Formats: sequence, C-alpha cells, structure tokens
Amino acid sequence: MAKRKIILLILLAVFLILGTNIFKTQAIETWMSWLTPTWRPVITSGSQDLSASTLSLTTSTTDPFRLIRVTLKASGGITETVTVTLDSGEGADYDVLLDSTDLVANTDYVYEPDAASFALIHEDDEIVVACTDNGSANTVYATIYTEKVRGKR
Repeated sequence: MAKRKIILLILLAVFLILGTNIFKTQAIETWMSWLTPTWRPVITSGSQDLSASTLSLTTSTTDPFRLIRVTLKASGGITETVTVTLDSGEGADYDVLLDSTDLVANTDYVYEPDAASFALIHEDDEIVVACTDNGSANTVYATIYTEKVRGKR
C-alpha cells in the first residue's frame, strides 16, 4: 500500500512538473505572438490584355515597405519580357532594375528577392512591374506583394 502511494505521488509530481512546463511554453508562445504579429501583406494587383497594350503595374505606398514577391499569370503561353524595377522617389537616374526575364511560351512568372535584396524600401519609392506587348492575344494578371514597415524613416 505504501509503494502504491509513493508511485502515485511520483506520478502526480511528474504530471505537475510537465504540466507546468507545458503551460509556461504556451504562455511564452502567446506572449511572443503579441511581439511578432502575423504577416499581413499589402497587395497591388492588375491585369492587361496584351493585344491592346503593355502591362505596367505600380505600387502606391505612403510608408516604408519590403518587397516580398511579384507574380504574373498569363491566360495562355506568352513570349514576352517581364521587368521588375525599383522606381526611386529621387528620380529616374536612381531607378534600379531588380529583374528582367524573357518568357518563352510561359504562363507563369515569380520573382522573389534574395535575402540580401530583402531591404527596406523608402516610402517615396515604388515597385513597377512591366510586361511587353509583342502582339499576344493573352491577358496577364500581375500581383505585387509587399510588407509595410512600421514607422517612417
């Protein structure tokens, strides 16, 4: 009988210790989630019938931001050039071509900056996505995903 009580006390102590640690872990995770809120992207999207003209899509932000991703989807295979440009608020002399890709009979395009390029972009700057028009009868759908950065510089 005494052995049974000892075993029960040991099991109770183990349960309390483990239960307390689990509670602490959950409490810490909850507290950390307040410090790092879920990511809410700012999405700029647009479409263009390439038989009518070229695609040009520009972000319009008033806060500093980070570029996350650019996607382009065509209604059919296109042979066009897609460019992603940092349009500087300082003027055209400061614009930077981030990516230029020649698509050949493609329907999908994705640009994600590497970690070194994942830099803060000033609130006066914009991202411009362009797709040439070589007489294709397809429609392209572009999306620019950015992340707003708190505060202003």
